[in-house]
Amino acid sequence: MEEFQYKYIEDANDLIVNLETDLLTLEHNPKDKEGINSVFRVMHTLKGTAAMFGFEKVGNLTHNLESIYDYIRNGEMELSTDILSLTFSSIDLLKFLINNGENLDSKQQKKYNDQLNLINSHKIGSDKQVHSGTKKLGKTGDPFMYYYIMFIPDIDIINRGVNPLNIFDEIKELGAFISITHLIKTPELSEIEIDKSFTAWEIFLISKSEPEEIEDLFIFMLEEEHSIFQIIPETIESNQEFMTKHHEFEKKYNFAGINALKAIFSQLKSINIDSDEDTKDDTKDDSTKQMVAIAEKQDVSNRIRVSSEKLDDLINLVSELVTVRSQLDLLATQIKNSRLSKVVEEISKLSKRFRDNALNLRLVPIKILMVKFQRLVRDLSLQLNKEVEFVTVGMDTELDKNVINQLESPLMHIIRNSIDHGIEMPEVRLKQGKPTKGMIRLIAFYEGSQVVIQVQDDGGGIDMERIRRKAIDNGFIKPEHNLTKEEVYKLIFQPGFSTAQSLTSVSGRGVGMDVVRQKINDLRGDIEIESEKNLGTSFTLKLPLTLSIIDTLHVRVGHQSYLLPLSFIISCELTTDAILNKSSNKQIEYNNNLIPYIDLREEFRIKGEAEKKKLVIISVRERPLAFVVDSIHGEYQAVVKSLGEFHKNNQYLSGASILGDGTLALILDVTKFYKKKNMNLKIEY
Repeated sequence: MEEFQYKYIEDANDLIVNLETDLLTLEHNPKDKEGINSVFRVMHTLKGTAAMFGFEKVGNLTHNLESIYDYIRNGEMELSTDILSLTFSSIDLLKFLINNGENLDSKQQKKYNDQLNLINSHKIGSDKQVHSGTKKLGKTGDPFMYYYIMFIPDIDIINRGVNPLNIFDEIKELGAFISITHLIKTPELSEIEIDKSFTAWEIFLISKSEPEEIEDLFIFMLEEEHSIFQIIPETIESNQEFMTKHHEFEKKYNFAGINALKAIFSQLKSINIDSDEDTKDDTKDDSTKQMVAIAEKQDVSNRIRVSSEKLDDLINLVSELVTVRSQLDLLATQIKNSRLSKVVEEISKLSKRFRDNALNLRLVPIKILMVKFQRLVRDLSLQLNKEVEFVTVGMDTELDKNVINQLESPLMHIIRNSIDHGIEMPEVRLKQGKPTKGMIRLIAFYEGSQVVIQVQDDGGGIDMERIRRKAIDNGFIKPEHNLTKEEVYKLIFQPGFSTAQSLTSVSGRGVGMDVVRQKINDLRGDIEIESEKNLGTSFTLKLPLTLSIIDTLHVRVGHQSYLLPLSFIISCELTTDAILNKSSNKQIEYNNNLIPYIDLREEFRIKGEAEKKKLVIISVRERPLAFVVDSIHGEYQAVVKSLGEFHKNNQYLSGASILGDGTLALILDVTKFYKKKNMNLKIEY
């Protein structure tokens, strides 16, 4: 049961993401019938399987919510902001119940009971209007309803503990039906197993039952495994939704044509639904058998779900492979055997492809966080009585799943700050000549081997003077300090710094941007701020695609090895002390321009002098910077290792890696060196 519960939790969380997405869309278009139907179907699916796997409270909650949306889709209730807010708060409770279990303490139980009572209070007065009698949706005077059902079970449906054939025993209780069997895939001999299903069915049903009763038959089926259409046989071709879906499946699975459908429904109408002979199966009717066609179709499912733990194990194995390949490369260099060198070269190419493929498996689009961000913007704007539009660009941009997981909290905090501190109240914006509705943009794109994420708002911007006064009051700086714009922005990231006027549930506790900066640093990323008063503020995050394995350039200074990320490097040059000493402010000529340089021997206080020196020219934010090293040893695939607690506050190192000879190489954080040279900060905090 635990195994099945785990699968249910996974599926339920996916369904809830879809549910939130549909609700956010409905908030802007409450009359969208397809959106309302989609919300109803998701709740119905959650309800149908919840009790089966021991989630009775989830089933009870969704059952009552489902009733409200059933009234809405039947035109008996209006979808209001109040109902949407009620649904969102119910979703939050559902998430808790699904992911934390239903053994609630007294406080949690009270919250659950209160939510249930609130839902039920919205149903009062609606029950009297619902299902007042049998609907007659057929031709005039016809009390029966006609259904066409496409039933295409997943190939592994039996492994879920569901027997697809049981559905026919239940359909038989509701009326008369004819079914046509189709083979959706011709299995290879090796694929034939007792717990595999390669069959689909077309089901033609005449019944007095309401559509909800038909849908209830499929509560243990996935949404994509069945499609139910209530139709009028005489006007079947005017039903555009049905015709579009049927045409798709007619080509895909060789389902019966329209003329055949009409013939079958005509045959059904001649059956006495109340007689003992209330079912008719295609296996007993030769005329029906002639309408059955078998289509050979390859399985179109090309996605599988893999746990993140398995992917972590794969990345660890790839990391070990990369390390062993480095050792083999070193051995081949020492032995100087041409045949061995050729084999090692091939292994290097394969290991790099293996590494790239393994890392790509972990890449996920940023849009998986979209629903959470949309919920945050919606809930917070309502709480603060502000009008906010949330716009996204480039949400298909991909990052390593570990990076995405750690990035969620910083981005949520930045968006929260943009709404709370950035976007003004509607009346203030109106006085400034702005639209009453503020805008927050989330933009993502690739820049070399990095991903850039920007959070922009069109609010009031950062009040530099206010920040300066607050910093003086808190003792961060002295009144005589004249700060640059960059230095003022740096103050925002100080622990305990807050400009909130009062303590609220949103801000004012002095905890926030310092944590954001720390988390971005932990991801080997960088964060920048740009702002103009009354125009808005932009937070720019630059992050590596992955944290595990990176391409670097191996250099040495004295006996110490260093690794520079290859994506930043422009070129390598030979230099001398005479050339370096021409400038008194540590600049060197490059491409007819003077650029700053950093002597790593001097920077890390390494004793001795090298006979020859080399320059490694890098580019950060399109600005060049040079490193002076003793020697360059070529490209190196570095498996990044943490430096541990002792070095966690080190300014210039982002990690370490083990070389092929077993020695340690330190990975330089080139963005930190860039800041040191280009920002020219006057004060230290």
